[in-house]
Amino acid sequence: MTLTSISQTDTKSDSIICVSKWLMHRVIEDLESGDLAKEQLILERDIQDKLKDQISIKDTIIESYIKKEKNRESELLVMSEVLKLKDEKIKVAKDETKHYKKQRNLFGMSSGVITVLIILIAL
Repeated sequence: MTLTSISQTDTKSDSIICVSKWLMHRVIEDLESGDLAKEQLILERDIQDKLKDQISIKDTIIESYIKKEKNRESELLVMSEVLKLKDEKIKVAKDETKHYKKQRNLFGMSSGVITVLIILIAL
């Protein structure tokens, strides 16, 4: 394969430099592989930029989930405190109920004793 349109010219003189066919093929292969390497480098840089963007998006998503998890933990702490307060209110209500039952029973017994005394006195 010979390329008739390839020649080298020097800017100082119009002399033509001849090179062997083997060397010319070698130079062309090197130039083509260099051009391919440049294109591949550009593509690799584009891929790297896209991957960096994807990593940035993933980091943002991860940070969002971390914040959500912290919010859930805070909500759980608040809910557990609310449950403790409710349990304390229930306990107080039960204690008051027991106290009122005792008072009711005591009042009932005392009114029964008074009723019996009144009957005994009236007889």
